[in-house]
Amino acid sequence: MASLGTEGRFFFAHIHKASGTSFIQFMNKQAGLVDCEREGLTSIDHVHIGMLDGFHAWWNGSRKDCNWASTEIVQPGLSTMVHQFGGGTASPALVTFLRHPSARCRSAWAYDHRICSPPQSFSWKYCHSWFLPRYGNRTQPIRERHRQFVKEKCADFMTKRLAIAGRRDDAATVLQRLQFVGVTEYFEESLCLFLHIVGRFPHDLCTCPKAGGGLRIDAHVIPQLRSRNESASNVSLYVSDVDLARHNIRDMALHEAALSRLKLRVQMLESKLNARIWDCRA
Repeated sequence: MASLGTEGRFFFAHIHKASGTSFIQFMNKQAGLVDCEREGLTSIDHVHIGMLDGFHAWWNGSRKDCNWASTEIVQPGLSTMVHQFGGGTASPALVTFLRHPSARCRSAWAYDHRICSPPQSFSWKYCHSWFLPRYGNRTQPIRERHRQFVKEKCADFMTKRLAIAGRRDDAATVLQRLQFVGVTEYFEESLCLFLHIVGRFPHDLCTCPKAGGGLRIDAHVIPQLRSRNESASNVSLYVSDVDLARHNIRDMALHEAALSRLKLRVQMLESKLNARIWDCRA
C-alpha cells in the first residue's frame, strides 16, 4: 500500500455505526492531518451528499490548509460522487471503516431508538417524518416493524453506499477502489495501520506491550467506542442473526474480505517492524 503522507489528501467515507466518529475524533488530534470541516468547507461531520460541492472546491482548488474531508454516506453510490468531484483525472484516496453487518444493524437500531426518544433535538424531523411513523407504530406487531427496519435500513447497507451507482459491485471490486479499509472489530489495529500509511506510526502505542495487555493506543479512543456499543446492547432488535445475514449477503462478503485484507497488511507491517500488532490479548 502506497503511503499517503501528510501532503496527500484523502476522503473519509463515514459508514453509519461503523466507528467513523471515533476515527474522525482521533484524526482531528493529529498534527499535520487537518480536517476541512474545521476550515469551513463543511458544516458538521454528518454532511449530506448534496454538500459535496464544498468537497469539489477543496479537491480542485489550491488550498493547502486542509488535507482531508469526510461525509456520512446517506445515499448509495459514493464512489461515483468521489470520482466526479475528482475532476475525472484523479480522486482523493478513499478511506472507510466497515463493521460486521449484524452488529452494525443492531447498533443503528439502538441509535435511532435513542435519538427518537425524548428529549429530541437535531433528530426531531427525522424521527417524526420517518422513524416513528414507520417503526414506532404500535398497531403493528413489533417483530414486523423490526423486520421492516432491517429491509429498509440495513440490507447490504455498506456495499450499496460504496459501490458505483447502478451497479452490483462484488466485494473485490468495492475494495479495489478503497485505499484503506479499517474494521470496527479490530479498531486499534486498523488505526495503527492507517497511522503507518500516513507516516506517523507511534511504535510505543501500536505494538503489543511486553508486559501483556492490548495496544496502548486504545486509551486514546476506545472508551467512547465501548460506551456506544454497551448502550446499543440495551435496545433489542427482534431479528435473528440468520435473518440479518440473509439480508446482507454482499455486506457479509465485503466485511470478510476487508478483514482478511486488513489482517494481511498488518502481518506485513509486523514483519517489517519485527513486532506484534494484531490481537495482542490473544
